[in-house]
Amino acid sequence: MMITSDFKHTLIVMFQSFKIMIISLVAAITGSCE
Repeated sequence: MMITSDFKHTLIVMFQSFKIMIISLVAAITGSCE
């Protein structure tokens, strides 16, 4: 049970970091296009 919740937490953290990375990447691309 602990391992599954630990893995779930790691997945959530990874997803959030990935989301932030994509948002900043898109912001950089749109910023350089303007």
